[in-house]
Amino acid sequence: MAKKKSRGGKITVRITFLLILMGFIYVSYPYYTLYRAGQKMNVRSESEQLKIFIEKEILFQNLGDYLEESGWILDAGSFNRVIEHKELNKEIMLPGIQLIQKDWNNKTLINQLFLARNKGEVEITVNNVRLKEELAEKLSAHVIASKEELQALLSSEDYCNKFGFTGETIMTMFLPDTYRVKYKTTAEELVERMANEYKKFWTDSNRAKASRLGLTQSQVSILASIVQAEQNRKLDEQPDIARLYLNRIKIGMRLESDPTLVFAHGDFSITWVKDIHKEIDSPYNTYKHAGLPPGPINLPEKSAILSVLNPAENDYLFMCAKPETGGYHNFSKSYQQHLVYAREYQKWNREYHRKKPS
Repeated sequence: MAKKKSRGGKITVRITFLLILMGFIYVSYPYYTLYRAGQKMNVRSESEQLKIFIEKEILFQNLGDYLEESGWILDAGSFNRVIEHKELNKEIMLPGIQLIQKDWNNKTLINQLFLARNKGEVEITVNNVRLKEELAEKLSAHVIASKEELQALLSSEDYCNKFGFTGETIMTMFLPDTYRVKYKTTAEELVERMANEYKKFWTDSNRAKASRLGLTQSQVSILASIVQAEQNRKLDEQPDIARLYLNRIKIGMRLESDPTLVFAHGDFSITWVKDIHKEIDSPYNTYKHAGLPPGPINLPEKSAILSVLNPAENDYLFMCAKPETGGYHNFSKSYQQHLVYAREYQKWNREYHRKKPS
């Protein structure tokens, strides 16, 4: 009888232990799964850092599905579980650019997005622009300001005059770069921001250099746009080209720049300027009109502007593409020497195209 009681006691203890264990598992399991959800590596990216763009205001309770549908995270379910636990469902994520890391788990990712939720910042990259329409399109790409609003401002002489520019020169106020701005930036605020960036670039030193060259700030940018159009591959050559054109301006010689003809025609598919192109009646035709054109033919990079402000020391007046150099030029002081270089290039070009497989 004693043995039976002992076995019964052991069975009771085991059952009690199992019940306690089951209760513990029942109580702790949700916490365990929540912990696993928080620790889950969820960022879908090949690189260490991923730039994502939130296009609209969105509740955090919908953020996981939005990120998964956009291809930025792997699993919305675990992401949403952590948001619900943190009671962030009703928080609002503003539109904007966010940088996230590949090695962030759900917990870190949500914490970082929550901290950034009210910034509403976006990045605007201004480059490779020739026309106002292109500029307005790039500036309005990720802000509430519309392309049409920006074009209207840039086409208004009165508005351009407020910043000291004309409708032709206003483009020189916009410096190629990447800028962070608020998503809710208006067209007027955006132009004012660009005006402030312009003022930062034009330091006392840069203004003094322009004055010594006998050029206004806009004229420096106009010349820089020509320099950039002539040479955007080998930037170390830009100071030589800048001085060449300054030499021409100094002696009253026409610039005769092919890129200005392309701009005058508005046909940017032209790759080889012919005599017929030189007949166009346009103030941007530097074969017909002496001096600088009335406005820039592109938005020059800061490197091109600095090349004009800090030109090389030379007395060149002519340049011609070098054979087989991938973009460099032969420079010359005399037209006779220029013709020698031109014939060398033309000969090489004919042979190159003859050997080139069709």
